[in-house]
Amino acid sequence: MRLLPLTVLLVALGTPLTGFGATISQEECIRQAVSLNSGLQSFAATSAVAAEEINISRSALLPALNLRSFFTLRDKADHLLIDANVFGPGFPSQKTSISTGSTDSYGIQLSLRQPLFTGGALIAAHQKAGHESAAAAHNYSRQTTLLIFQIKKTYNEALIADGRIQAAEKAVLAAKERLQVAMARQDEGYVQRDEVLRLEAHLAMAQAVLLKNRNRSHQVRSRLRQLVGLKPGAEIEVTGRPAILKLDVSLQDLIQGLERRDDINSSREKAAAAEADITIARSGFLPQVFLEGSYLRQKETSITRPAIWSLSVQAEWSLFEWGRTRSSVSRAVAQHSSRNLALEELKGQARLEIEEAWRDMLELQSLVTANEKMVKAEEATLARTIVNWSEGSARVDDVVSSEAVVWEAYDRYCQSAASLNSAFAALEAATSGDVSRWTTQENLYRPNFEDYALLIKRGGATVPDASTSSEKPHNADIITGTETIPKRSDHGAR
Repeated sequence: MRLLPLTVLLVALGTPLTGFGATISQEECIRQAVSLNSGLQSFAATSAVAAEEINISRSALLPALNLRSFFTLRDKADHLLIDANVFGPGFPSQKTSISTGSTDSYGIQLSLRQPLFTGGALIAAHQKAGHESAAAAHNYSRQTTLLIFQIKKTYNEALIADGRIQAAEKAVLAAKERLQVAMARQDEGYVQRDEVLRLEAHLAMAQAVLLKNRNRSHQVRSRLRQLVGLKPGAEIEVTGRPAILKLDVSLQDLIQGLERRDDINSSREKAAAAEADITIARSGFLPQVFLEGSYLRQKETSITRPAIWSLSVQAEWSLFEWGRTRSSVSRAVAQHSSRNLALEELKGQARLEIEEAWRDMLELQSLVTANEKMVKAEEATLARTIVNWSEGSARVDDVVSSEAVVWEAYDRYCQSAASLNSAFAALEAATSGDVSRWTTQENLYRPNFEDYALLIKRGGATVPDASTSSEKPHNADIITGTETIPKRSDHGAR
């Protein structure tokens, strides 16, 4: 009976997948996303709109100078009627009409309008615009923070995507080896049909997991392209590995930086803007006073002068409008109360986010440590299995299965490390502060898969025939680490 050849093509975690060639670091992803991400640019445009409202509201406080010109053509010339005896007895003796002499007129006028008193409406409008602009700026900053968090999370997932594929490939290879051994033993009458069927199902499941991991790798990169702002199908490849992070800070120290969060500052500015709305609404109860001046230069006629200037003060006071102003005030007060309540609710949610991220960090730190110990334990089992195989007390499928178990343990280890890095990014986003000063980093432990692959390759890839299975192996030393393993000369296993 011959088994599948053990062609071992192991690469380190982070080796590029076929179809992706442009290597990009996490920092480069963040830098490009800030300038290319369309969603973030939308918030930047909204912030720019709010900033312009400050200039618009400020202009209402300053004098407004307008230029007006006109040209009029009439069907009949204008005329001035003078009643009889208006200037004295017999002067004029009868009603007289004096014509302007022309049917057209033209002129140009400059007018100046300056508000003197508006009940605080204009000042409050300017303050409101300032608060709304600050709120939009904080909102843009918060969206930037959330985008960076999403990039870090997706990047960490992409870092382990290739390792997950490799682990799934090893599981498929091990399932194939176990199946072929079982089929051979079935032909010899040592294995029943149900065990072969069960191993076929295990192989199909391993192949489904491999397909799932390959699809997930492509999906993660597509998500990363979308976050960075690249076109679909653009080449992109990540580099590096997740680090082991250890956080040493109390929850209270993290919560103390709560006021730095941009979404809280944005909500606070919105509440202040709503307070300004109350002043604007109450100004409807007060008179509005304006200073107006004008200068008119026009065509001179018999009844018009060529130049006219005027200066006036106007007061406007709304006396009755069916309760509109009162309702506007009530609405503004309710809006202000709503914004304040929303601010308090947001603070509570922020505290909860910080606590959840902090506790996730603690849990994942413990999980990473446990998974690292599991990797080392499975690695020791693999080394022992290779020794047993070289001595003839284990089969080749046992070695391949043990190798696949190490890869599975390493995959779980990398997943927990990536989750730990994502939790750290979530904690950074939740606190909007520098958490790195309380954090230390360590490199991931990685078994020397290449050396194990070399040992398996030297040990043999086929099971010998019955005539050669009883031959004693010739020993030759293969040293890896602290383990000395005799080499199989018959390239077989029992």
